[in-house]
Amino acid sequence: MRPNCIEGTFGIEIDPMLEVDEKKDYVIRKRRYSGFFGTDLDLVLRENEVENVVVVGTKTNCCIRATVTDAFYLNYNPYVIRECVATNSETVNEVHLTDIDKYLGKVIDMNTFSKMLEEGQL
Repeated sequence: MRPNCIEGTFGIEIDPMLEVDEKKDYVIRKRRYSGFFGTDLDLVLRENEVENVVVVGTKTNCCIRATVTDAFYLNYNPYVIRECVATNSETVNEVHLTDIDKYLGKVIDMNTFSKMLEEGQL
C-alpha cells in the first residue's frame, strides 16, 4: 500500500491559494484515506449542524471515495464537484465518479455547485 495525502506523507500541505484563517477555519489532518476516519470531522460538522458535505481533492479512487463513503454512512449528503477531483487515470476517475453518483452521493459540475450555493441549497 502506498499512502496518499495522509498526515506524515507527501502531499498534505494546504495550497497557499487557500487562505486559512485559524480563528474561524477548522484544519483537520487526515490519518487515513477518509477525512472522517480517526479525526474530529464528524464531531465538528455535527456541532455546526452541517448536513451537506462537499468533497474535492486528489485520488478520486482512494481519498475522495473513502470520504464520500463515510459521509454517506454517517447520514450526510455528500457532493463531489467533477472539475475539482482527479486521479492518475481519467478512466479510473470516471468509474469512481459514476459509482459515487449512483450509490453514495451527487456528482455535480462547478456551475451547478455555484448555482446551488447562490440559491442557498448548500
